[in-house]
Amino acid sequence: MSPVMRFGEFRFKPGLNTTIRRGIKWMPSSGSRVPIADETGEVKGAIQVESTASSRFYLVSDDAIAAWHAEIWPDNMRPFARMFHVSQALERCYRMPLFDAAELVTVVWFRVVELHGETGLELVARPMPGVS
Repeated sequence: MSPVMRFGEFRFKPGLNTTIRRGIKWMPSSGSRVPIADETGEVKGAIQVESTASSRFYLVSDDAIAAWHAEIWPDNMRPFARMFHVSQALERCYRMPLFDAAELVTVVWFRVVELHGETGLELVARPMPGVS
């Protein structure tokens, strides 16, 4: 049985998305279909992993941050502000205060291929609240 990737923020953009995971657990998953679950562990669909890359969090590219699955970023939002927002989300997700920007993470580039048993269904992430 393949590992299940859990999402605390179960929102996705049409097309290519990224998720940023602590450590290197998801490095060998390029090209694979991975079941996805919500916070409770209930499997809700599957993603197709396009590629993976590991680095220190502070070295993650702006392209990877911009493609983060849970947000539609305002055009005028600076890359540093996006990265800070993602680091706060990681703190909440991993329940750890002060996420260390030097921590080793894996960026997983993926497409949603199945959601609630329907293939081709695309959800749209919500725009960031309070930012114009």
